[in-house]
Amino acid sequence: MHALAIDLKNQGHIITGSDDFIYDPARSNLLNAGILPKEGWFQDRIQSDIDLIILGMHAKKDNPELLVAKKKKIKIFSFPEFVAEKSKDKFNIVV
Repeated sequence: MHALAIDLKNQGHIITGSDDFIYDPARSNLLNAGILPKEGWFQDRIQSDIDLIILGMHAKKDNPELLVAKKKKIKIFSFPEFVAEKSKDKFNIVV
């Protein structure tokens, strides 16, 4: 997930994130990219101007940020859904 966040930042998108624990190499990579989030869940991070959320596979259904995002009707994709959406009109080779 952190590699996708870094790639999207490199494409010019504004990226934020959340996680309960962030371990290396993800921690170092996110820090070097300037997008290492503060650990923990904070409902006030979820603002109505967010275009979409890519949900990690370990997020629980009662995650406070997820609940706020649903209430605000922000688009939520799983990692595979996001990749599928972005690559649907492309020729794909997967290794």
